[in-house]
Amino acid sequence: PVRPMVKIQAFFHLTHYLIHPIMLWLALITFPVLIFTNLASNHWFRIFMLVFVLLGTLAPSTLYIVSQKALYPKSFRQTLWMIPLLSFLGVGISLSNSRAVFEALSGKKSSFIRTPKRGDSSKVDYGIRMPWLGLFEILLGIYCSFSFYKYVQMDRAWAIPFILIYSIGFTGVGILTLKEAF
Repeated sequence: PVRPMVKIQAFFHLTHYLIHPIMLWLALITFPVLIFTNLASNHWFRIFMLVFVLLGTLAPSTLYIVSQKALYPKSFRQTLWMIPLLSFLGVGISLSNSRAVFEALSGKKSSFIRTPKRGDSSKVDYGIRMPWLGLFEILLGIYCSFSFYKYVQMDRAWAIPFILIYSIGFTGVGILTLKEAF
């Protein structure tokens, strides 16, 4: 028994994580779409893909821009350079966040595993198990790099920026995950 506005806010707070499986899905289908479809002849499929591409890129970017404007109103223009970095990071964490979304939707209880942080010292007092997710992120980054190469080769410029963001994001987060683990 809570106010309707609280329910609406809770809905948006909890469902915004659903964008991560959409981004992951987009990353996985980019190459098959290039190979198995003729986007030039299928108007409805192009619209369908455009909607998902826009959701997967504009929604997080808008969040980053609004947050930067709220945090740094006086120096907002100076922080705009961080938007691409935040986009790479947002895409890069979509594999782990998708896993969390699917676990939550299936009712699976999972623990939060803290990643090592160095803080002020170079000594780390704890470690984590082998970060398989980091390896999968790197593999996904390589897959996206291959897709990027193929899209460039076939001159499909409309998708190239998005695939490049995915490639850099997955590879970068995967490398950081492995670096922190070891």
